[in-house]
This record gives sequence, C-alpha cells and structure tokens, in this order.
Amino acid sequence: MTGWQLADHRPAVRGGVLLSQPLLRGRTSVHLVKDPDSGQSFEVGPKEHFIIARLDGRRSLGDIGDEYAAAFGRRLGEANWQQMLRLLHTKGLLAGTPASAASAVSAVSAVSAASVAPGMADSAGPAGERSTLFKGSVRLVSDASAVVDRLHRIVGFALAAPVVVPLLLLVLAVQTVVALHLGELTDATGRAFQNPALLLAVCSLMWLSTALHELAHGVTARRFGGTVSEIGLRWRLPVMIMYCTVENYLYLRSRWHQVATAGAGAFLNALFLLPFFPLWLALPNDEPARDALAAVLLLGSAQAWINLVPVPPLDGYKMASHLAGMTDYAAESRRYLRLAALGAIGRGEGTAGYPRRARIAYPAYAAAVVLSLAALFTGVVWACHRLLGDRFGSAAALVPAVLLAVFGAATLVGGAARARTERVKRERAEGVRTEGERAKAENTEQELATPGSAPHAPAQASAPRPGPRPATRPETRPHTKSDSTPHTTPRKAAVSEAQPLTTMTELGTPDPAIVLAGVHKAYGGLQAVAGVSLEVRRGEFFGLLGPNGAGKTTLVEIMEGLRHADAGTVSVLGMPPWPRDIALLPRIGVQTQSSAFFVRLTAHEHLCTVAALYGADPAAVDRTLALVGLTEQAGSRVDRLSGGQRQRLAIASALVHEPELIFLDEPTAALDPQARRALWQVLRDLKGQGRTIVYTTHHLDEAEALCDRVAILVGGSVAALDTPRRLIGAAGTATRLLVPADRLTVDQARAITGVREVTVEGGALVIETGDDAGPVLAAVNEIAGLQGVQTRTATLEDVYLQLTESR
Repeated sequence: MTGWQLADHRPAVRGGVLLSQPLLRGRTSVHLVKDPDSGQSFEVGPKEHFIIARLDGRRSLGDIGDEYAAAFGRRLGEANWQQMLRLLHTKGLLAGTPASAASAVSAVSAVSAASVAPGMADSAGPAGERSTLFKGSVRLVSDASAVVDRLHRIVGFALAAPVVVPLLLLVLAVQTVVALHLGELTDATGRAFQNPALLLAVCSLMWLSTALHELAHGVTARRFGGTVSEIGLRWRLPVMIMYCTVENYLYLRSRWHQVATAGAGAFLNALFLLPFFPLWLALPNDEPARDALAAVLLLGSAQAWINLVPVPPLDGYKMASHLAGMTDYAAESRRYLRLAALGAIGRGEGTAGYPRRARIAYPAYAAAVVLSLAALFTGVVWACHRLLGDRFGSAAALVPAVLLAVFGAATLVGGAARARTERVKRERAEGVRTEGERAKAENTEQELATPGSAPHAPAQASAPRPGPRPATRPETRPHTKSDSTPHTTPRKAAVSEAQPLTTMTELGTPDPAIVLAGVHKAYGGLQAVAGVSLEVRRGEFFGLLGPNGAGKTTLVEIMEGLRHADAGTVSVLGMPPWPRDIALLPRIGVQTQSSAFFVRLTAHEHLCTVAALYGADPAAVDRTLALVGLTEQAGSRVDRLSGGQRQRLAIASALVHEPELIFLDEPTAALDPQARRALWQVLRDLKGQGRTIVYTTHHLDEAEALCDRVAILVGGSVAALDTPRRLIGAAGTATRLLVPADRLTVDQARAITGVREVTVEGGALVIETGDDAGPVLAAVNEIAGLQGVQTRTATLEDVYLQLTESR
C-alpha cells in the first residue's frame, strides 16, 4: 500500500485505552472502546475495531491497510484513513493528543445500563443522587480500590480453580440437602419468624450476606483486572443495602471472567451458608436456635438462586448476557420474538438477516426466563401454602403468591416501559439514532471501506493539532450502578461501568441547521451586518470570530430571534427565528456574556427553575449538572460559585431543556487558563453528543482547537470561512525561529539566505522564514547551534491578524 501520504505513518492508540470483545445487538456486532482518563466509552463496529486494535506505533498504516484488505476484501483510501484518524484524535484516543478531562466524565445524560450491557446495572451509586432521610446513599470508604486490593490479598487465593472447584461441589451438596429438607426448613422458618429475637438475628445475617455479595463482585473483578471505584451504603427506607461499583467490567480479558464476576455474589451467598449447615444438623429438633439456622439456610439459598434468574437487573441476567456475548439481551430478545411473530403471519421480513447465533440465543433466553419465572412462582405458591394453608385455608394461602406475582409482573412491565420512555427521550433530546436511523447507520462501516465516502478531512489528520471533529451521538453506556434506580431488594449486586458511551458517526448531516442569505442590519447610519451569507451544518461546532464591532453579536442575536434583519433571509432549524416562535424556542439554547442567575438559590434549585420554565424533565437537572461538571456544587448557592463555575452554570441553563442548537457567546471569557481548559472538555463533550453549536470567542487558540469551521467577520461581512486548518494553509504565513539573542546577532541572522525579517522580542531574535524553514534552521545550527532555539508555525491567530489588519 504505497502512493499516498499517510502510508508510512505509525500512529498509536494512547496507553491504557481499553477494547472490549465483540457484543451482538440484534443483527449487528459492536465493540466498546474506553478512554481510561475520562472514563468515556465509544461504540464502534468490527472494522473500526480491527483498525484500532492494530494502531500500536510499530505497524504503519500501509501495513494495517494490507491486513484490512486481506480481512475484509476491500482497501481503504486515504480519505477513509483521514476520517478514522480524525475520529480517534478528536476523542483523545491517539498517543500525543490531549486526554479528556476526568471532570467531564459524566458528559452524557444518565442512561440505563441494561441498554449496553444487559443486566450489568445494579444499585445506583451516590453520583448525582441527592440523599434524604428516606432515600439516598453515602460512600463508606475514600479509597475503595485500596480496600478491595487488601481484601484480594487476603482471600484472593480462594478464587484459584483448585479452591473454587471443591467449594462449588460442597455448595452443590449442601443445596441438595436443603432441597431434600425443604418442607422441614420452611416450617422451621415460619416458627423462627414468630420469635422477634430470632427474626432479628436472621435478618442481620441476611444483611451481612448481602454485603458480602457486593464485595464478592469487587474482589473477583479485581482478580481478573477490573477496578472498584466506590463502596457505600444505599437506603430507601425501610431497606438499607451495601453497594460496590466495579469499573472496566466489560473490558475483562475473557467472557468467563465476566461471567465469574457476575456470578460471584450468588456463589458467596451460597458459600456463606456452609458454617450454618453442620450446626443445623447437629442441634436437636426442639432447640429454638435450630429454627433460626433453618431460616438462614432457606432464605440464604433463596437469595442465591433468585439472583441467578436471568431477568434484569439480576446477576443471572448478567451471566447470560456475557455467556452469550450479547448486549441489550432482554430488549433484543423481545424484538426478535416480535419480528418472528410478525413474519409468521406475513407482516414484515421477520428475522431475516439475524446471524445463526442470534437465532439460537434470543429464543433460548426467552425460554429460560419463562421457565425460571414459572419455577420461582411455583416455589412461592408452595411456600405460601405450606406456611399459611393450615392457618387460613388453601385459597387464602394463595393470595400472597398472587400478589407477589402481580407485583413482579408490574415491576417488569413498568421497568420495560420506563426504559423505553427514557430511550425515546434520549433519542429526541440527545440525537440517539432511532431504529430506522440505526439500520441506516449500520452501512457506515461499508462506507468506511469505500474510497471517497468520507467527508473531507485535513491532509495531516494524524498531526497533534486538533482538527474538525465528526459528530457523535450518545447511544448507551456500559453497566453502571450510578445510573440505575436504587433497588430495595436485599440482594443487589454492584457491577458497573460508570461512563458514558457514544457512537462514532460521520460529520454532519445534509440539511443545515442555520442558513443565512444576504443578511443586512443597520443601526441608524452604522451598518452592523452587511450582506452575510453562510450555512451552519447540523452537528457542527461553528465559530464566529472578529474584532469588537465586527457584527458578531448582532448576527448571533438575529439567529437567536432577538433582532430582526433589515434584509435577507434567515432559517434556523428550518424555521424563521423572527417573529419569535414558541415552537422554535425550546429547540435552541442560549448562553450570553451577561447571564442572569437566581443568586440566592443553589445551583440545583436555579437549574430546576430554568427547567420548569421550559417544561423540561426534572431528571434533566442532575444530568446537566453532571454534564458541565457541577455535581459537587449542586448544593452551593449561586452567589458563592467561582467565576468558572458560574460560566458552567450559564451553559447548563442553556442545555437543561436539551436543545438541538446551542449559542455560546464567549463562554470562557474572564476565566483563568486552567478553568478555560476544563471548560474546553465540556464543550468537546457537547460536540460529541451531536449538538450543533454556534460559538463566539476572542481566544483564537480556543477556536482553532474546538471549531469544525470558523467565519471571520470584519466590518460586518464575512472575510473568510473555512476549517481552521485550511485557513492556516491558505494564508501562507511564515515560520518563525526564536533564537536566544546572545547566540546570534541581527546582522548574522539577516545574512542567512531565506530570512524575510528579523526582530528582537525580549531576549530572543525572531527570524521569519519562507515556506521552507529547513535551510534557515541549518544555517542557524552552523552559526549558533540549536540549543534553546524554538520554532513557531502559523496559527489561526496569524490568519486572523492578517485579515483584520488589512481591512
């Protein structure tokens, strides 16, 4: 593979980037890629994964291209490579690119874990949760990872196969005896529950078993390479349970490691019973303590087996999902059965296109769920009849079982309905692809392998300078306790991935978000905007630059519908912004330089007020605070926030109603460099969600780093409009060498061939060269050496100064 510019490049994925094994969703195979610094994950297809897995810095793109052609039968063109590298560069996944700020990890709204790693979500972690007396959570340790490391050093030996296998056989033997004595144990449990002291002892032991269940997930994941980020308590009165949040669960090396981690809690519940079993056998039948031990054996066994039922969010669902290599297992199984039923009666194409594995796994899952729930219901009916039949009659004894079944069915249906509602909201508010769009997007990989299918990308896409970024839409994210609704059952395991997931897609869409044609605006005799025509594409980060008085603010206010243009046409999201239309206003968000706040309210209360004004979902408040990195300041009064935090709150106010189009007017003004950089990541994450952003700033380095395209306004008209890279390339600005003044004189510098101009700045000579700085640099090396010599290439600021100073 030769003859193109990138063939010899040897880019490498940044150290620590994690790649998951293939996961099947419906007809499509996907992989997850995780940035270890930000915790953000991306969903890619098999072809993208093939490339990413080979970017090790040793193989050239030409070599990888040959492997790709051999594997997929098609060769990638240079435009395809540029697109792929630009995607990876934008996400900070390539070595040498800036890592995403960890503070922006929760840039995407909370998404149900089951949508990406079915059943991987357990109890909700404290992140983003406002604790009250009746409901909340609290961390128990400051360094959960260190605690689990210590536990692993103590008990890790028990996870070795020579220890696990005998323990598993012993557990099965005990469970067999429990099954044979089920009637006796049930009767004894009924007697124990009539004794308050015994009941308290049994409940305490069951709570301890639940806590150990959680830690078992963490220790097992730690053995296989996972990490634990949180250990804490969660309560929803009258129930209080422990949780343990596991990171990198989906990226464990083997599916069996994932299955073992998911099943560790239930195994430990059963293992917990071993010391009580011989005591139960040894005590005489009339000993009250024997009834308590019987209750522990019965309830502990039930806890372990119920956890293995393959229904989300139980551990059995996680195990089934990992074992089958599925994502969205429950939802996709229902979808498969629905399509099969419709196909059977001649409506639709049925299950055509599903791979053989899916044709087996989806019906098998449905059958397993039906059989498991039937067995569970039968057991409950039997227990109720055994405990209550003699006292209340057979019919009355069935009432608790029926009520429990109705409650369970309502919970399942309600959970599915809530998941669907949340998914629809995400699709509307954050640009998640609908089912039809997803099918269309499945062709993206084919386009990746088709020369010329990618949008234009800069010629040096692998260079460290951030280039234009393709739109990405939040799809789902891996299993995470911190996103799920807290559960009140005392068995909840905690295996989680606390990071958002987005899907890499192509830049923009054909229909523009904003169209301006011949727009004029004058104030008396002053022409503020003079014949501006431009388009802003959907999903684009578009910058408006220009000196004070160039017409930026007026132009933005016209687009926002705050001012009426004297002439020309304006279309925003396909609608005229003037006169102001209540149908358009909820679709746009505005952050101004002088944002107004309810200063006596907390940040959370302020955002709740703004959300109420828009009629937005109250749940969006916590998501938006997390998006801008203000979760920890949610309870702080607005007048006590720092300047940078207020800017973030202003952006949050523009985002809380989840608009399609966002106007940001100098959001980093008056911020210190550290706060500016932190806010950059927030803005990158907004772009990563596929939002369309119109952005004004006086910081040219900021525009160069963030914007897909920029328009430079001078005197009310557009002086230049293009990508920052193209504008810089077209300007032909000289390269500058900075040489310590004590190493080279001005006359010596001017005598060097190729030098255009020499000036003195501080303690350095600034030598301007032509397009080729190599000969000048070689001459400087001969005269003074290169120690302390710096080079500066053209920037967007140089282009800006050329355009603004020449007019």
